[in-house]
Amino acid sequence: IKDNWKKDSSTFDSIISNKEKLLFLIETTDEISIGGFIKKKINCLNRKIGDYDCFLFTNRNNYVQKYQIKSTNKFDAFQLFSKQDPKLFTFGNDLTIYKDDMKDKSTVNERNAFFNYGRDKNALIGKVGTFDIKRIRIIQLE
Repeated sequence: IKDNWKKDSSTFDSIISNKEKLLFLIETTDEISIGGFIKKKINCLNRKIGDYDCFLFTNRNNYVQKYQIKSTNKFDAFQLFSKQDPKLFTFGNDLTIYKDDMKDKSTVNERNAFFNYGRDKNALIGKVGTFDIKRIRIIQLE
């Protein structure tokens, strides 16, 4: 998906609205790939979407690891924000992506995790906190 994804001018929300089975691929400037999958149709803005099939993943050092959403958090799997919001989207409270003008505020927060990381500490990017985005790609699966 091509989009400038800036606050107030982003068309990101309209591009992925009413789509389902979306895989979000985020490349960081540290050469780590992270992302998430939502199976349910994205049919609302600024409200959480429930999806038991939702998961996050990371690809660090050519090792891919998948983290399923916890059953207690399945109703808060994903949220897409309107163009006026500084946030672009979030998976639970664990992965929050900000719009291009504030993309350096994008965060990973695995404390009070919505996803099941098992024994993995700082599973997604190796730390809790902000990271810089190099590129975002969204793929619609069949």
